[in-house]
Amino acid sequence: MHDGNDDDDDGDGDDDDDGDDGDDDENPTAITPNTTTSTTTITVFQFTPNSKTVMYINQTVLSLE
Repeated sequence: MHDGNDDDDDGDGDDDDDGDDGDDDENPTAITPNTTTSTTTITVFQFTPNSKTVMYINQTVLSLE
């Protein structure tokens, strides 16, 4: 627990001896969250004169009439 006391005397104010990231574990680097990026591509074609519409979502064909 980060209580403001530097119980291990490494100068960083927490109770572990990594001297680095300020929490009470001995991992000297901060934890970064996992991030995920996704992209959806939607393409719509309108055909005349029969007015059929075809939609592509991530290159999957959906036929709309």
